[in-house]
Parts: sequence; C-alpha cells; structure tokens
Amino acid sequence: RGTSNFNKKNYKLTKEMFTEMEKDGLIDSKAGFTVEYKNKELYIDGKKQDEKTTDKYRKYFKQDHFKMTIEKE
Repeated sequence: RGTSNFNKKNYKLTKEMFTEMEKDGLIDSKAGFTVEYKNKELYIDGKKQDEKTTDKYRKYFKQDHFKMTIEKE
C-alpha cells in the first residue's frame, strides 16, 4: 500500500514557500502558477529563475524533483 510522503510538515513548508514567493512577486495565487524544481534549478511557470532566487528557495525542496501546479482561484 503506497502512502503519500506529502505530510503535514511538507505542506507547511510548501505553503511557507508559496507565501514567500508571492511576497517576492514571483507568483500570484489568484492567477494560478506552476513551481518546478529539477536538476537543482527552479522554474516558475516554465521560466528558469536566476541563481540568487533558486538559492533562496532551495531549502524548501527536499527531493531532487518537485512540481506543483496551483489552479486559478
């Protein structure tokens, strides 16, 4: 039986990351967005982010690959 490894701690961290990204003007939760982390690079809505931005958010990614899409409200 498979279990989701997206537990409460991960949810809290992800929510915190999205809040921070919104403050930085990187995402708009009302418009919807996709955040992806792969090969140690950060993409928001398919656009590769610069190294400074990627470094700031790297702590939130516990796996080598993360992708999440939030639908428009």
